[in-house]
Amino acid sequence: SKTYILNFVSVLEKKYHFVLINTDPSNAIAYEDELKNLHAKIFLASGAFSLESYFQRKKKAKMILQSVDADIVYVNALTPNNAYWVRAAKQLKINAVYHSHNDSGLYSNPLKAVAAAIMKPFNQYTLSYAVKLAASLDSGQYMFGKKARFEVVYNSIYTSKWKFNPLERIKIRNKLNIKNDKKVIVSVARLDTQKNSIRF
Repeated sequence: SKTYILNFVSVLEKKYHFVLINTDPSNAIAYEDELKNLHAKIFLASGAFSLESYFQRKKKAKMILQSVDADIVYVNALTPNNAYWVRAAKQLKINAVYHSHNDSGLYSNPLKAVAAAIMKPFNQYTLSYAVKLAASLDSGQYMFGKKARFEVVYNSIYTSKWKFNPLERIKIRNKLNIKNDKKVIVSVARLDTQKNSIRF
């Protein structure tokens, strides 16, 4: 989803003004320098936005959306727990888009997992206000529910940049001392549970 945002902004930056809200200012947003070069602004949000702050988050989100004078709220999310942005947008009569990039919830704390499961139906009800997008069918069903209507938008990449090149194949194999008849599996993702690559 990080590369998706960069590509998304690079395509639309001449038509729209982007403000990216960092709810964890102790860490920089991925590709922050590149995004700033595309004239995107970074808003450092103070305060807690975790699951523990469930009832305060909407109020903070509403204040932020008002301060940046937002016309559209676009949320890239791994769980339904960020639905408070949509709740705030609805109160302000701002259009909202919720884009799912995950097909399961992973919580290290069992208590958080139970709390998230209890709140999921309420969050999904809130998300009915938003335009619903998903990176895959599974991620859409996990985020919005199996009966929900959503559109699958596969992660945007410049396919011409990654088009197969037989000369590059030979060059890389020679560089890595891989014989021509050997099969190679390439994982183009971080090694994480959500990406399923660690099952190999």
